[in-house]
Amino acid sequence: MSKPNIIFDKAKSYISLLNVGTFLAIITPIAYLSGLTYYQGGLYAFGVEADIFPLSTQDIYVNFYYALMFTLSSCLSTITNLLNGMNWCSWLIFFLMIIAVLTVHWYSKDNANPFLGRIESDILSFFAKHYNHESMRPYLIVSATVSFFSFLICLLLGVTLFLWLPFYAAYSAGQGNAARTIKKYRDHGCEANQETGLNRCTLVKDKDGKVLYEGILVAINDKGIAMFDKNGSHIFAKQEGFVLQRKLH
Repeated sequence: MSKPNIIFDKAKSYISLLNVGTFLAIITPIAYLSGLTYYQGGLYAFGVEADIFPLSTQDIYVNFYYALMFTLSSCLSTITNLLNGMNWCSWLIFFLMIIAVLTVHWYSKDNANPFLGRIESDILSFFAKHYNHESMRPYLIVSATVSFFSFLICLLLGVTLFLWLPFYAAYSAGQGNAARTIKKYRDHGCEANQETGLNRCTLVKDKDGKVLYEGILVAINDKGIAMFDKNGSHIFAKQEGFVLQRKLH
């Protein structure tokens, strides 16, 4: 292998590693913040402050996976419902639009339509003739200024949307998942899960075996426990001897 080829292969490998590093540098904070907002959205739906129950970094990235899966599932469900709700007339309009786009694309090819090509040539000739005139310079300056600021506004809106949309989707996914859990609890109570045979609710017992709370376990750490029942959310300090139990039916 010649020396230029070796240098080229090394440069190609370096660029590939640089691309991977750039991707990881971008996706890592996005994944972290998305997992955190997913967790915060879920706790907000239960009426619990996220500051009381902080998550570890590992759990935050796990929540990002949950947020991603829940968001993709919601999008797939929306698309499926949209397709199921389309009648024959909607499908006909959809296919006619595709045919129209393909037809326009075919006519726009070089030499495919001399009439359209002549119109395009006349327009370009007109602008080339008049834009070189001294009287058009003020209009060109105004046009360039407006174009620059329009591009800048669109760029800022695009960056804002890029930074806002993933976190909004993750927050909404956390709220949606929590709302679904609350609805199941309100509709069916603490009935057993048919797949596992376990009670859907969690029992909190003291060291003497007395049941203190029974409901949905929202969050827990070394200092406190958050529960949700028919009366709302309850946050209480975790004491020595507490036992959390799920009944088996």
